[in-house]
Amino acid sequence: MVPLSWRIGHPAVLRRDGIQRLAPLLLAMASSLAAAEKPRGSSEFDPHVRGSVGQFYVIAAPADATVALFDATGSVVQTGVTDSLGGLVFRYLAPGDGYYAIISFEGKTTVTDQVTVFADDYVPPQSFYDSQVLPVAPPGQAAYGYIQARDGTLLSTQIQLPAGPGPFPTLFEYSGYSPSDPTPDDLIQGQVQPTRLIAYLFGYAYVGVNIRGTGCSGGAFDYFEQLQSLDGYDVIETVAAQPWAQRVGMFGISYAGISQLFVAQTRPPHLAAIGALSVIDDTFRGTLYPGGIFNDGFALSWAMERQRQNQWPDPIGADWVVDRINRGDTQCLANQLLRQQNPSLLDKIERNPYYPAKGNPDYPQGGDVLSPYAFANRITAPTFIAGAWQDDQTGGHWPVMLDQFSPDAYLRVTGYNGAHADALAPLPLRGLMEFLDFQVAQRVPSIPMVVRFLAPILYSDIFAADGVMLPPDRFEGYSYDDARALYDAEDRVRIYWESGARPGEQTLGAPEAAAETSYRQWPPSETAVSRWYFQPGGGLAGPPPKIPDDDPSAADSYIYDPSAKPRGDFQCPGGQPDPNQCRDAIWKADAVYDWRPLPEGKALAFASDPLSADMTVLGSASVDLWIQSTAADTDLEVTLTELRADGHERYVQNGWLRASHRKLDEKRSTELRPRHTHLEADAEPLPKGQFVLARVELLPVAHVFRAGSRLRISVETPGGNRPLWTFNTLTLPKDTLNWVAHSSGHPSSLVLGVVPDAPVPPDLPPCPISLRSQPCRDSP
Repeated sequence: MVPLSWRIGHPAVLRRDGIQRLAPLLLAMASSLAAAEKPRGSSEFDPHVRGSVGQFYVIAAPADATVALFDATGSVVQTGVTDSLGGLVFRYLAPGDGYYAIISFEGKTTVTDQVTVFADDYVPPQSFYDSQVLPVAPPGQAAYGYIQARDGTLLSTQIQLPAGPGPFPTLFEYSGYSPSDPTPDDLIQGQVQPTRLIAYLFGYAYVGVNIRGTGCSGGAFDYFEQLQSLDGYDVIETVAAQPWAQRVGMFGISYAGISQLFVAQTRPPHLAAIGALSVIDDTFRGTLYPGGIFNDGFALSWAMERQRQNQWPDPIGADWVVDRINRGDTQCLANQLLRQQNPSLLDKIERNPYYPAKGNPDYPQGGDVLSPYAFANRITAPTFIAGAWQDDQTGGHWPVMLDQFSPDAYLRVTGYNGAHADALAPLPLRGLMEFLDFQVAQRVPSIPMVVRFLAPILYSDIFAADGVMLPPDRFEGYSYDDARALYDAEDRVRIYWESGARPGEQTLGAPEAAAETSYRQWPPSETAVSRWYFQPGGGLAGPPPKIPDDDPSAADSYIYDPSAKPRGDFQCPGGQPDPNQCRDAIWKADAVYDWRPLPEGKALAFASDPLSADMTVLGSASVDLWIQSTAADTDLEVTLTELRADGHERYVQNGWLRASHRKLDEKRSTELRPRHTHLEADAEPLPKGQFVLARVELLPVAHVFRAGSRLRISVETPGGNRPLWTFNTLTLPKDTLNWVAHSSGHPSSLVLGVVPDAPVPPDLPPCPISLRSQPCRDSP
């Protein structure tokens, strides 16, 4: 079978040569527009200007022209120089009428028209949405066009309707990858957009829109700026005004999942629900700087990909964009004119090693604008979130935001061990479609037979697992009202345990769970705090240590050494050295990990006695370390594992912290969940010769430690325990020692949330392959 290119957690295939051939055409367009004769005859060039939300655009001016921006009082607000395409974007402007620019080039000047800069809360009249007529095509075919945002920017769009008279429940996918690519799905040639296919097969209209500054959409791209969220609002309201649209929901995975949270906070009146898969809760804490340490693996590679797509004069464009321009889409070509105004994500990352405070030059409103945790309480649309504790791309920090939703919010959550793509595995997918059927289509959920037929084929390709079937429908034979009443009465948090080790499955490691539980809220009200103290000699026990601080055995040390283990633990097929180049392989049932043992002298480990009964851990956790270092700062990685009675060790979860970032947000921290401010003003070096408390956040997790197993927590230099996440660790002297205390005065400890036992099978999941994204090795 030809492998299917599922476009999930990464962009479509990029092609450099095609866009290079288009470069002269784009430059010629910019030049001709800049040289257009102005009707009033006041200048030899006629740039276009546009006001936006907090922004002012100059488009198609001469290259390298000097621009001064004025407000209505005639005061200079900002100045700048146009790029080689004649574009310039002024950002962070106060709202108001009468903004204009004076543009100077080769001794000539022109005064532009006056425009309005809109406030964040500006909303166009309903007539703005009603007046837009979107294209449609016969059922199963994609129509292509553009949706106008409130500032006039045109966003590239594909629309695919199902068979039938309509109107149709409608699902909107929104990202910077290729949701507006109208290329037909082709199972034979191996090109499948899974979300578009899902929407069509389940009887939904599909609307795919590229975020501004990406694909064929106009404007400039800046990572999840407010304007992107407002564009999403405009798309929803425009689609809702179409005669073929019934109710409009959002759905998607990864980028297209995260975008939903940002759009939903703007509260579009016609947004029926969102179904967000494999998301983040906080850009800084969740993925980019876990524990304050730069993730120079996946986070860096993702930012570099975004930048390469838009750099000039050598951009790497998505091939479908090149094809559209080659076929004569002049609007797509014109929409590239502001591409050079996309701010450099890499430069922003380099400038912001701390959480941005208010007044930050890149984020004047502070880092909270990029943190769904900070605005989850503003989301009122019914929300479905699914994610993996060990997500190889976006990470497992996402559950931290769940208790920030309003108590009145309609929130359903699904969590499981596994990888980034596992949100589309059978049980999470059924949960998503049940939610969308109830909230958007307002019908009894049912999986169509064609979907049941295709699912094993697609799952075999994406997960390399045979026999993976979709689960039965849960509401067959019920009326809508009865089914909805049962659904709404259910617990809204569902946890799937031990995915990959379902008894009787054909392929070990397939994304099928061994058990499930449900809870009314997050964190579950049943959660009990279980604290385990580090002991001399590498023990871990309930009672705190009784050794005095001055006893020689009151602390242990290890050598700080970032080179002690490989940066990651995943082995690409065929010897590819960079796991970021074989991301899809991590999703396979037979994924191979090179999970190395702790290097002697360069790590510490503390293990409990064998458990007398199963212990079910769920939620956030903390490793409260009393540390001292011979350096003024150090980077810490903690790893929770299960030492099994059969002689194997199973990976459970990680946590990280740069010691200088140890300052806590006391109001938001709990016994189980430390929350660090990560503000530059709060950074503090380690005091020389003194122990200080550094609470390391262990990412949320769900794991059943079997009777006879031992808990183990290790402390070392970051690296070697994640497939794609690697860390730009501090460069310290080779003889740097880190000390971890375990005395009566400095009792380091592991703090876990424990819930009543999950109904997992009594036998241990097989090693080395079974539990997804939880590698297994021989016990030390």
